[in-house]
Amino acid sequence: MTSGQGGFAGFAAWLDMTPADADVLTVGDRQRVFPLPWKPEVAWMPANLLQGDNTPLKQPPRWVLQQVLQ
Repeated sequence: MTSGQGGFAGFAAWLDMTPADADVLTVGDRQRVFPLPWKPEVAWMPANLLQGDNTPLKQPPRWVLQQVLQ
């Protein structure tokens, strides 16, 4: 994730999508990587979710918050 993107089926994550929809891509926010204090070899990184055509998904709270802050 820190060097690229990850993908998954959006309908499997209950994102109001169907199996016919394009996969969801995660683009990590590389400026915010937080190692877990109890397991320092593992880190948590927030990410923006994009549809297959690189348009942002509008359901995730991170996207909503970014729009409010703009």
